Amino acid sequence: MLFFALASLYYLLRKNYKIAVVLFVLSVGVKFATIFVLPAYLLIGYVQYKRITFKLDVFFVLATLLMILAVIIASGRTNFQPWYLIYCLPFAALTIRKYYLFIPCIIFMLLSPLTYAPNLYLGNSNPPLPFLLDSLNFLMVLLSISLTFSYWLRFRIK
Repeated sequence: MLFFALASLYYLLRKNYKIAVVLFVLSVGVKFATIFVLPAYLLIGYVQYKRITFKLDVFFVLATLLMILAVIIASGRTNFQPWYLIYCLPFAALTIRKYYLFIPCIIFMLLSPLTYAPNLYLGNSNPPLPFLLDSLNFLMVLLSISLTFSYWLRFRIK
């Protein structure tokens, strides 16, 4: 899915729109989650069409946020699975200088494998497993927000 999405992005930036569209359709065909990044791709196409100067970091931030939305929706219908992060991490990696994406990505990459631990320890999916998983997910979000805010505050004070 992401191979085709990133290859589509490459051809889109090279203004080879036919190949970009075919690769994007293949990406959506592999996994529907890629459809969430379509507004960001359309934004690049529009900016190129109007010949507006555009920072590529804006696209990567937008694509990352849209794919985080896909992770949230996928997690809403089931439990959060660490492999869902594969949706947004490739786009986040392309804008690594943005601390507000970098810090949460690192925290989620390090702590999300821990979501398997309660299930392995308990050996079933009975209560209190759902509570433990929800607590761990809440901890990751809270830690991401607090560390990102601390980082922002640290440089804001200087």
